[in-house]
Amino acid sequence: MIITSKQNPLILHIKKLQIDKGYRAKNNQYILENPKNIADILATYPHLVFQIIHSIPLTLSCSAPTQEVSSQVMEHASTLKNPPGVLAIITHIAPMIPITSHPNIWVLDQVSDPSNIGAIIRNAVAFNIKAILFTAGSADPTHPKSVQASAGQVHQIACYTCTQDLWKTQIMPNFQVITLDTNASIPLSQLTQNGPTAFVFGSEGEGIVTDYILNSPRTNIYIPMTPNIDSLNVATTSGIIGYYLFKPFISLQ
Repeated sequence: MIITSKQNPLILHIKKLQIDKGYRAKNNQYILENPKNIADILATYPHLVFQIIHSIPLTLSCSAPTQEVSSQVMEHASTLKNPPGVLAIITHIAPMIPITSHPNIWVLDQVSDPSNIGAIIRNAVAFNIKAILFTAGSADPTHPKSVQASAGQVHQIACYTCTQDLWKTQIMPNFQVITLDTNASIPLSQLTQNGPTAFVFGSEGEGIVTDYILNSPRTNIYIPMTPNIDSLNVATTSGIIGYYLFKPFISLQ
């Protein structure tokens, strides 16, 4: 049976997942709209696909429940200007292992642009970073724009909420904290890592602003660049850091 009503309970659920961060967290679900990304998750993590909704003939090999809707309902449910005709409700699983089990982690301090969040997640997956911490004020990694910019890779990252207590009890005793500062004296190429590292990326406009991070012992480094530009986009910066961390693995391939 095709759903033709925008007031159908399933459609109302999807719409609320699209717009309400608290509702996404309560239900441990988010929406993915890219057909290729949906196919990739179906091929690798099929248990995460809760349901697929489509308004076009479904060509995906799928064991998850499916529901056909009218094109008008799909346009209503989608956040995209040109909906591809298929979306999936994805289960978002909370991290199952302690943060201290990760050799390298990234910390996003009040990074408020969801598109930047998504791009950073994509970079993290590309360079084998498995965990990201989000301080209060950071955008939601399951926001539709984050999911879209991540190329559907949110499920690959363990997302932790960074609190002052977690920082003091888990991060400071177990990780070398590294921050980026254009006035630092150590270039990235001369960074010496002393065990597990926590790279902190600041907000788009103000850099690192959270007090308990600012007041913690940390190693400041900088990325050399021409004097024409005084800073880089935070997502671009994460890509450079990710490549630097991943270089030792490249030499082994």
